[in-house]
Amino acid sequence: MSAAIAGWLPWIQALGWTLVHFLWQGLVVGLAYAALRALLPKTHCHARYAAGLGALALLALWPLATFVALRPRGLATDVVAGASTDAPAFPLVATGGDDLAALIGGLLPWLVSLWAIGVLVVGWRALREWHQLVQLARRWAVASPELDILVQSLSRRFGFMRRVRVLVSTRVDTPMLIGWLKPVVLLPTAVALGFPRQQVELILAHELGHLRRYDHLVNLAQALLETLLFYHPVVHWISREVRNERELCCDALVLRLTRGEPREYAQTLAALEELRQVPASFALAASGGELLERVRRIIGMPGQRIAGASQGQMRWLLAVALLGAGLILALRVGRDEARIFTAPSLSVDWLQRPSSVALPLATLSLPFELPRLQLAAPIPPDVAPGS
Repeated sequence: MSAAIAGWLPWIQALGWTLVHFLWQGLVVGLAYAALRALLPKTHCHARYAAGLGALALLALWPLATFVALRPRGLATDVVAGASTDAPAFPLVATGGDDLAALIGGLLPWLVSLWAIGVLVVGWRALREWHQLVQLARRWAVASPELDILVQSLSRRFGFMRRVRVLVSTRVDTPMLIGWLKPVVLLPTAVALGFPRQQVELILAHELGHLRRYDHLVNLAQALLETLLFYHPVVHWISREVRNERELCCDALVLRLTRGEPREYAQTLAALEELRQVPASFALAASGGELLERVRRIIGMPGQRIAGASQGQMRWLLAVALLGAGLILALRVGRDEARIFTAPSLSVDWLQRPSSVALPLATLSLPFELPRLQLAAPIPPDVAPGS
């Protein structure tokens, strides 16, 4: 059993250091993304959306590359001949003489365990939401032939040839798109029966716009990334901004393909807000995103985003910046005092084994000649030591 644990220890160390390094890596990506967003005009939602997707891709690939770089290369491959091979060798991440790095290295198994528990908890919650949506669509929703005809007509206009089902339910408060292989548009009964036909058409067009843009697949990837990297606030912040920009892009697509009236579309979104309920992370809702910003963008009113949301984002970014700066500073300045000379243990075992960190003096090539030591007077041969 102990041998099996020792065999997994290098992988646990590599994964643990990957999670630790992602603290500052996520901070770097967040700062770069914030700077790029400041340069991109708010009217260029497609460029801002692409920047967000690029940031999410970097957040996913950077820790993966770190883990590949830190993965164990094999057992005892870096140990010199004659050295002990009782423990497996793995790449050293912490610098020698660093107390804090050594402390973190000792805590890595616990950190990896906590991370695994967090992934299980977050993943279980997401799967429970998805299961509830599936059960809702199966048990508490009914088909509407009239809406099926309407969505088929919209599909031809959007160039989307796959058949999309439309279900109506009294247990949802906002329209949403659920599913990936066989997506379903779920409409509240209040929308299907109480909204004018033109507004219902705009709502269905919005959900078809998500399907045409493959937003449901991107949303799934976001949910997986938020589950695996749940502990970093930058991941959640960028993912939320991507969802907001995605809704703006979909609004622009709907208005372009349906040739709808912007004010009518804005009134539709405002009417949905009265029924709005926060959708699950696996669902795409027509009332999602920052609704006030979407309405302003649709009717062409200039304006900034809600101040509270911007201040909250800056607080998150500042907290992560302080966390990353503190970690880097502690790793840099938390060193032991350097020891110029260390007397090795003069045991037979030490004499027979070459050291992996120190070279014999005969192998050193010095750029200068050592001065010869001259004694003041020779020692008489008849004088014994210690006399």
